[in-house]
Amino acid sequence: MEGREPLNLQTYRRLVIKVGSAVLSGPGGRQQQLAIAAQIAALRAEGREVVLVSSGAQATGMQKLGLTEKPKSMPGKQALAAVGQPTLMYLWEQAFSWYELKVAQVLLTAEDLAYRHRYLNARQTLETLLEWGIVPIINENDTVMVEEIKFGDNDQLSALIATLVGADLLVLLSDIEALYEADPRAHPEAQPIPYVERVDAKVLEMAGESPNRVGTGGMKSKLLAAEKAQAAGIPTLLLPGTKPQSIAEALRGELVGSLFVGGHRRYSG
Repeated sequence: MEGREPLNLQTYRRLVIKVGSAVLSGPGGRQQQLAIAAQIAALRAEGREVVLVSSGAQATGMQKLGLTEKPKSMPGKQALAAVGQPTLMYLWEQAFSWYELKVAQVLLTAEDLAYRHRYLNARQTLETLLEWGIVPIINENDTVMVEEIKFGDNDQLSALIATLVGADLLVLLSDIEALYEADPRAHPEAQPIPYVERVDAKVLEMAGESPNRVGTGGMKSKLLAAEKAQAAGIPTLLLPGTKPQSIAEALRGELVGSLFVGGHRRYSG
C-alpha cells in the first residue's frame, strides 16, 4: 500500500463526486460549498462530466431549525431531511450560478436501483441531464427511507451511481484528509496511506467506527463504497473536502488524499 500507482487520472472524463455532511456543515461550510462548485466548474471547463452526490439535508435542516442534535426518532430524522433538502438545493443552485451552470435535483432510494426498469430509467435520466450540460445533484431520499438513513447511505449510493453512469472515477470529499493507519482522532501518530490496491479485511480494520456529529457514515462506510467501486473497475479518490484545489491536485497526480485503484472487472448496465 506504499506510494501511489501511476494511474493517468487526467484522462478520466466522467466523475461522480460525493460531498459529505461534515464538509458542508462544518466551520466555513458555505465557503466549502462555493469552493466545491468552483472545482466542478473547472472540471466542466476541461470537458469532463460530473455527477454530484450531496449529503447535508439533515444537517441543513438542523441549522434551519436551530437544533444542536438530531431527533432520535426515525420520523423526526425524516422530517428534518424534508425541511433541509429544499434549502440544500437552493444553496447548490446559487453556488453553480456563479459559473452559469444549471443543476437538477435527483432523489433516489435503494429500490430505484434494485429493479431493472427503474435502474435503466434512472440511468437514462442522468445521461440526458449530462447531455444537456446540467449538473445532476443526487441525494438519498431520506424522507421515505429507513434502513439507508442509519449508516453511510450516500457513500454507498455514490458507488452505485458511479456504476450506474459508467463513471471513470469516484471522488469522496470528506472532513478527513485520507485513509490513515488508524483513526487519527484517537491516534495522532497515525500516518496517511496514499495508495490502496485492494480493500480487504486488513484495510477495513483501519477505519474508525464512529460517524461524525452530523453525518451518518464514517471511514468504514467510505471504504465499503471504494470496495463497491473497485468491484466495478472504478478507482476511488478519498480527498479532503475542505482543501480548495484537492480534486485538481489529485488529478495531476499529486499526493493528496488516498487513491483506491479500480479492479479489472467492470459491470455494464
